[in-house]
Amino acid sequence: MSYFLIRSGEDGTRIQQLTEKQLLQQIEPDENGDYYYGAQLEFLKEIPESDKGFWIDVNDNAAVLIKGEIVVPKQKTVVQRYELE
Repeated sequence: MSYFLIRSGEDGTRIQQLTEKQLLQQIEPDENGDYYYGAQLEFLKEIPESDKGFWIDVNDNAAVLIKGEIVVPKQKTVVQRYELE
């Protein structure tokens, strides 16, 4: 199972696919009390709407965390039929 960490700022939206171990290393403080992103992240319950294309105005350390797997749709052959009157 993967975790997808989504952060947004003036330079764009970033999505990182992480293992549980990688995620914990990035969101928990290190032995010096420092955070990977410079501060503790604030996890949001939904992706904020913004007409700017980014949501840094919500909080510089806002993030959305999704747990799951990437889904790749399989192409399905469709036959077109005609009815003649």
